[in-house]
Amino acid sequence: VVPFVDKDMMRTAGQLDLAYKPSYSRFILPAPTYWFSSKSYICQPGQRLPNLVLEDGSKLYKQIDRVRHTWICINVMEPTDAVERCIRVTPAKEQTSVPAISKETLASPQAILVRPDLFVAAVDDSFEKLESAVKSIFGEQCFGAI
Repeated sequence: VVPFVDKDMMRTAGQLDLAYKPSYSRFILPAPTYWFSSKSYICQPGQRLPNLVLEDGSKLYKQIDRVRHTWICINVMEPTDAVERCIRVTPAKEQTSVPAISKETLASPQAILVRPDLFVAAVDDSFEKLESAVKSIFGEQCFGAI
């Protein structure tokens, strides 16, 4: 017989709620905010990237470079001068990742910069916006190294 276990305690033990605050690190950019609307992303900067099921049945984690930062474009047209590590993905309609992600959020275009440890460094609506934000914070030379 398994004793009753609190769900929050299990989330903590499994480190599912582990995240870094953008204020803790200069290398985690806060999510863009707009005074006229709020934008929902599959995860926020500092949070661990969810392991989405993709349309082809594969998992998102298999696409991530575990040595360098990875650019992920979800539901976004591939950038014209694509970074070689930019991955264009479309999530499957049905997801099994934790936490649950709304269908509207899954369908919205978003670009994500993911660290090798699978934590999100930055998010935005498009690759171009995200690229511009990263370049403005870290400069052209650092951008090339990411």
